[in-house]
Parts: sequence; C-alpha cells; structure tokens
Amino acid sequence: AAFARLRVLWSTSNRDRTEFNGNNNTIRLRGHPEDPDEYDDPVVLHEFGHYVAHFFSRDTSPGGDHNLFDDALPLPLTWSEGFATWFGSEVRQSPVYMDSFGTGAFVMELETPTFASRLRGPGNEMAVAASLWDVSDPANEPHDGLDRRRAQLWDVINVHFRAVLPPDVTVQSFCDGWVARGHGQLAGLRAAFSDRGINCP
Repeated sequence: AAFARLRVLWSTSNRDRTEFNGNNNTIRLRGHPEDPDEYDDPVVLHEFGHYVAHFFSRDTSPGGDHNLFDDALPLPLTWSEGFATWFGSEVRQSPVYMDSFGTGAFVMELETPTFASRLRGPGNEMAVAASLWDVSDPANEPHDGLDRRRAQLWDVINVHFRAVLPPDVTVQSFCDGWVARGHGQLAGLRAAFSDRGINCP
C-alpha cells in the first residue's frame, strides 16, 4: 500500500480537540495539560483510523460536534466515527477505549459494552464501533457468531466502498457491501448489529 504523507502536530498550548484534517493530511493532537492526548493510544489511533478511511476507503462524514452518547447523529458521521474507534481497537487488539485528562481518565470497552443501554442505534458511533468489534473479534457471545471476520470486513471497507462510491457511507452501506461481496453468514452479521439496536438487512 502507498501511504500518503501524514503530519502529526502536537503542542502543550493546543487546546483544540484532537482531530484529523483530510485537506492537509494532518492529525492535530491536543496537548494542553487539562486534557493531553499525546499518550492516549486509543485517541491517536482513532484519528489515524480517519486517515485510513480517507486514503484506503471512502468517508462521507459531514464532520461537526459529536460525543459518544449521541444517538441521533447523521449516519455518515456515525459510521466515520464508529469505524475510527473500531480501527484503533483492532490495531491494539483491545476493546478498551481510554482518554486521559488532567485528573483521571475516561475508560470504556466495546465488548460488553460499557454503558450498553445508552450505546444503541445507527445514530450512535459507539454502537457502530461495538458492532464492528463483534465482526472482527472471536465468536465469544450469544449474539456474536462471527469469528474473526477481519478480511471480509476490510474487503467491504477497502475494496467495495472504493469501487461503488456510495454517496453516503453508513452502516447500511457496510451491510449492503457485505452482501454484494458474497461474504455470507448474514444471520451472524444481523445478530451482531442487532445487539446494538442496528438493523442490518
């Protein structure tokens, strides 16, 4: 794979939120002591996930404010953020997401997931991330019958999305791509997403 140049900017005076900018291929890390991100691997890899989606998939997110507990986000934004969080966990092979701040840390995990009753629906980014985690991790829960389907997942994201160029990339686009690429195990796919309140026809 040919990786485009990526700049990562960090400063202790940066109070802005950590983010990836696809216009100039830059990740800006928040470094202010109130909420530093330079050692928060899940946060850094989340932003690198946006870079991966930008160069090796298709991302139609409109951007904008969002938080982990929103449940009515625009679906392209939900997909983009959920994919990026899943990517960071997949790289680290850990369902635990952590974001430190000046006096402690926010920690949650995708497997159960933490705050399960609040992370539901296609408009919630963590519901998307948790569903993707169930696709790529071992089959280890009643609703999780898919066993390490990483290659199939990446085939949809890397090959299908770039070939078809859906106008809006959403969870529905992913489910459609899974079917179009003939990856089967549809009952298992539906169950994994249904556990988080997402309909995957």
